[in-house]
Amino acid sequence: MRGPASLFPREHGGWVMLYAPLVAGVIRGGNLRWDVIAVAAAVTAAYFARLPALAIINRGTRSGAATRWLAVCGIAVGLSALWLLWHPRRSALAVIALTGAALFVVHLALTMRREERTAPGELAGIGGLALSAPLGYAGAMGGSAAEAAVLWVLNWLFFGSSVFYVKWRVRRLLAERKGLSSAGASRALIAYHVVGAVVLIALAWSALIPWRAIGAFAPLGLRYLLPLIVGKTPTLTQVGVTEIGLSAAFVAILTAAY
Repeated sequence: MRGPASLFPREHGGWVMLYAPLVAGVIRGGNLRWDVIAVAAAVTAAYFARLPALAIINRGTRSGAATRWLAVCGIAVGLSALWLLWHPRRSALAVIALTGAALFVVHLALTMRREERTAPGELAGIGGLALSAPLGYAGAMGGSAAEAAVLWVLNWLFFGSSVFYVKWRVRRLLAERKGLSSAGASRALIAYHVVGAVVLIALAWSALIPWRAIGAFAPLGLRYLLPLIVGKTPTLTQVGVTEIGLSAAFVAILTAAY
């Protein structure tokens, strides 16, 4: 263990993928209740719990900073759960939390196998983070199970696209500098967007989302204009800042579409 700092989440984009869906869910839920604070505390503590849990599993011990941090996270989740025991949507919150726990275990297993940076590993992690959308929705008194599930899918689909975009961008940089092929990453990026478009059309066609909600994904096109905006190959920092802006636009357009 390298110290407490190593137990903090290092994926800066993860914070956006955690809180942007939460905000969208709360807005769609329609009631800004104090219970939302408990939901936010629980999802934040669960996010912080991943690295200490992994550290304990990898080291095979229960000592040191990892144990203390995991205990703090566990207490925060437990206190939030106690608060939410009196929530009218407590059954829905419990089902969503159990789904998140299952994804948490899957992501830990992939991390232990050093597969967390593969597309399946990153998508599993984003799926867990995107559960903050239905949690926020239920916490804010949203009562439709179908809408909660759709909010999860929409946020997972939106933020999951960044996995293939970043891999494609990195592969393009390597292709420019070392002459490596980026064809595989390009095919994966195109395939993801095609599948995403089919899912969105199917959701709109079945009236699970309004057709105009598809417009929430339109800002993703700005990613590909970034080299023209900055006048050169964008740095990872510029890509990260752009992703924050796109996420804010996604939440604003999605919530306004209903």
